[in-house]
Amino acid sequence: MMSQTQAHIRAEYPHPSPSRKGEGNSLRCSQRPERPPPPPLPATGREILYIVHSVRLKTYAPRVLAVFVLLIVATVLAGLAIRAWAPAFDLQAIQAVAAHRTAGLTRLTSVLTALGSLVILSPLAAIAAALLWRWDRHRDALVLVTVVVGSALLPALTKVIIGRPRPPVEHLTQVSSNSFPSEHAVQAAAIYLALALLLGRSWPAPWQRVLIGTALVLAVVVAGSRVYLGVHYPTDVTAGLVVGWIWSWLLVGQAQNDEKHVMKSKGTG
Repeated sequence: MMSQTQAHIRAEYPHPSPSRKGEGNSLRCSQRPERPPPPPLPATGREILYIVHSVRLKTYAPRVLAVFVLLIVATVLAGLAIRAWAPAFDLQAIQAVAAHRTAGLTRLTSVLTALGSLVILSPLAAIAAALLWRWDRHRDALVLVTVVVGSALLPALTKVIIGRPRPPVEHLTQVSSNSFPSEHAVQAAAIYLALALLLGRSWPAPWQRVLIGTALVLAVVVAGSRVYLGVHYPTDVTAGLVVGWIWSWLLVGQAQNDEKHVMKSKGTG
């Protein structure tokens, strides 16, 4: 027989009613807060940089090839048009220059014209490319090599197609190819401008302008020397300057634009 105290306790705190098997466990599980699904693992900054850089590299070569082909087509069309037109001022200009040659100016021009030869430009570009590579600017080094190779191939290919004869005046230097466009002018314009744009990137803006201005002047001097020596018409060297500057500017500009995209991706990675 239960005492009155035990009866009172049972009345105040009755035992919980039995539950079905597993009901208590499910209740406890339902009371726990649900864990959110794990977020997808983000790519690291290095991975993002690699992906963007590899994609840009894959698209850079086709863009360079497209520029090369377009320049060849444009140069050939311009050269064929000028050859068919045969402007009178072209012949008059070179005859006037030939009539005012002097011994001193001829010696000076013979030296200046070498500044547009690959004999001078190739070692100069090789040294610059080696420096860029040593400074961990591998892409800039490859761009410079591409500019040099393209500036040699562009006039060589277009000269064969256009087939413009050399001017009918005395030639003061040995030549063996056709006249349009001027090979020296293309090479000087492209390579000197590429050197100025790539080597001067980290320089202050005023010095960058000085470098670019010097590159432009050197190319014009080389172009003028070819007319003075009687091996090119004025239109030959003008076309060479334009082609060289466009080739160099587009290649360096595309590479620097790609690098900006990579740096932005690196900053967000």
